[in-house]
Amino acid sequence: MAKCSFGKIPLRGTFDPVWPFGTELYARLFYIESDQTKVLICAFDTLCTSPDETERFRNQVSSTTDIPADHIWYH
Repeated sequence: MAKCSFGKIPLRGTFDPVWPFGTELYARLFYIESDQTKVLICAFDTLCTSPDETERFRNQVSSTTDIPADHIWYH
């Protein structure tokens, strides 16, 4: 059996703002789960996320959700 889910969440308060604008950013999420695997695809309104921040995000989501970090795709 497979599960599929779409979602849109506000990013307000998620990241420390660098500029005084862009506080109404959103993430679109696509989650797929089957007996063998879990995958989370994340598409953000943000630009130029550093590799360190991307890795931190993936690891934190992984530890919270039990989705393997290498199965979390950040775009």
